[in-house]
Amino acid sequence: EPSDSGATDFFNSYISGPVTNPLHASLGQLTVRAHVKNDNSQLMVHMEPSARGVDKKDLMGKSDPYFVLKTARIFDPSNRQNTGQSILIKSEVIKKTLDPVWKPVNLEVPNSLYNEPIELSVWDWDDGTPHDLIGTNSIILSRLVASQGTGPIQIPVIHDKKVGGKKYTDSGTFVISNFMCQEKPTFLKYLQGGLRLNFSVGIDFTASNGMPDNPTSLHYMTENANPNQGGAMVPMNDYLQALYAVGQVLQDYDADRRFPAMGFGGKLLNDTVSFNFALNGQVDPHCIGIDGIVQAYKQALKAVRLSGPTNFAPLIRYIMDLTARGGFSKQNQFYNILMIITDGEITDEKETVSAIVEASRLPMSIIIVGVGSADFRAMELLDSDKGKLRDSRGNTAARDIVQFVPFNPFKNLPTERFSSAVLQELPASIVDYMFNICRITPGLN
Repeated sequence: EPSDSGATDFFNSYISGPVTNPLHASLGQLTVRAHVKNDNSQLMVHMEPSARGVDKKDLMGKSDPYFVLKTARIFDPSNRQNTGQSILIKSEVIKKTLDPVWKPVNLEVPNSLYNEPIELSVWDWDDGTPHDLIGTNSIILSRLVASQGTGPIQIPVIHDKKVGGKKYTDSGTFVISNFMCQEKPTFLKYLQGGLRLNFSVGIDFTASNGMPDNPTSLHYMTENANPNQGGAMVPMNDYLQALYAVGQVLQDYDADRRFPAMGFGGKLLNDTVSFNFALNGQVDPHCIGIDGIVQAYKQALKAVRLSGPTNFAPLIRYIMDLTARGGFSKQNQFYNILMIITDGEITDEKETVSAIVEASRLPMSIIIVGVGSADFRAMELLDSDKGKLRDSRGNTAARDIVQFVPFNPFKNLPTERFSSAVLQELPASIVDYMFNICRITPGLN
């Protein structure tokens, strides 16, 4: 985990140490380089690479070309010098050809590389033996930008050991088509450009929480110091601690501070179980400020009986409907954030996954906070950090919109640690939706 010092430099962390084994004194040296990607200075690069007439390297055939783009330097703090290289991309291998056409490339690179050379090398892949170098050259993004719109960019690849040879000119031509390079918008720039954030919350009223008047219940409140109210002693529980920690951060980005506050899994006065009832008991679920949500929650604990099961889909679809009716556009930019606080495993996983997949195409994200000590493995599935979520019909989410964080590991830590963990993926998710899904740049015009 690199320190903040020199964080504007993409290559600011360098860790090296011996590799050992109980039976051997040393097995070599392992070096780990951490790349700090600063979203304040990222460039989005697109290119469609190919090559023509690369050297034949295989005796019984042609060549199996692939290419590599590397940075020209890495900062090594141990000697305060630039050293080594870092791979930006290694392409797929195209078999048996001297005129390969590779897949389109999309890269995020730091702005600091805009005027610096990036090493290009083209190789012939060999099975079981060292790969053969076809040739190298260097590219500079700023020069490629100057050539945008003039047609394919042609770059000769040169093998240094062949230079000076009779009739040698090059070892082929690397071709870049449809090159584009632009600054990646940041979350802050979208906010400055008029993007509005809307916060909503859903609280678990299932019986597994325990009766609110029982000291073992997750809804039971005890007098605790609330750091969000100057340390004043107020009735608190895990639900309220989580709500205050996240809500106090997000409410400052919501202009009117009117938040839909819902409950799910509770039995109402008409003896029906609801999975998206208003905490304030009104037709309009909006509460004024986080304190308004807290008051509505306390009233609901007195009026609503805990029941079940733990169904998320109706609540998610309710917020999806609010989002769809909001009329998102270039001139009306907003993003809805639903925080669900729950104590257990969901019982409508199939329906919830389906709702999340659909919601991934809307301007919204879902934060799930797990309170208590239940098994939250299904929540990790919804978080889908290892791959995009797929529903039972084979539909794939457009992006990852769910962040799950268990509350227990943060209970005795400063509030900021929890809120940071909960919100860490949100800026990137918002930029992903605005820029990659909607192709909207910051600003309302």
